[in-house]
Amino acid sequence: MEPAELVVCKMASDLLRTARHYEPGIIEDVDPEFVHQYRVNLRKCRSLIRLFKKSLSSPRYQFLSTELKLLANRTNGLRDLDVFLADENSYRGLLAENLRPGLRQIFQRTNRRRATALGKVISALSTESYRREVDRLLQNLEDPPEGIGKHSQGPINPLVRKKIHRQYQQICFDGNAIDAETPGDKLHELRIECKKLRYLLELFSALFAKNEIKPLIQQLKILQDNLGRFNDFSVQLELLTGFKRSRNISAEQLASIDGLTAELNKKQHQERGLVMGNLAKFSAREVKELFQQVFTESSRGETP
Repeated sequence: MEPAELVVCKMASDLLRTARHYEPGIIEDVDPEFVHQYRVNLRKCRSLIRLFKKSLSSPRYQFLSTELKLLANRTNGLRDLDVFLADENSYRGLLAENLRPGLRQIFQRTNRRRATALGKVISALSTESYRREVDRLLQNLEDPPEGIGKHSQGPINPLVRKKIHRQYQQICFDGNAIDAETPGDKLHELRIECKKLRYLLELFSALFAKNEIKPLIQQLKILQDNLGRFNDFSVQLELLTGFKRSRNISAEQLASIDGLTAELNKKQHQERGLVMGNLAKFSAREVKELFQQVFTESSRGETP
């Protein structure tokens, strides 16, 4: 069985190479989904490195963590604008007819912002320094194992089981502190913890029987989607606040922003109302027992 450090680095290298497959589609602006998939693969790669940091030496971990973050951050603004633009039709339906001309102007303004953000991303992805940056990352990931991390030489399977079970317990623990007054940033942190668990379950699904992890992923997806919608509304409300501070903004646009802000606040409030119920379902006794059964050392032997 291959040591944990080798497995983690191989998987991270594959994820980084997969992310790179989406670069031509980003540069040609084929579809916003190319940006999304580029970011998803980088997030999985970063999450993998963070979750198994003790399988790496400290210098190797610090290098990979820092460089992968720099790669991902370049597309943050572009992705936020893409999400906002994708909801144009639904937003139009939220507003009265007299507010729609201002909304149309807001989306024209957003499209101009997106063109600027896309231009910056294309410029960054097209540089020689970017290619060297990615090459350095791939070279590091494909270098021979150093074998000096705490868990670097051990098998990956028991580590994966422990990580998944601990991540589930962390979500349950954090979820117990969530109530109707919990600040939005705490819900965002919980969403990130859910993403880590989702990535673990997906990346290492081959280690377990499908019928064991499929229901767990389905339960997690309900909570994750709920928290994701809450976060999307937070991002979009921040964008609207930024628009209000823009120069040369018309009275029509201000009226539309105020109307849309009110509607999005309502929708976000509805999503918040679902969080505690979904947390309760995800931390229910039968789900806890299933995680315990599949992912603890006392569970039945390793699945090839």
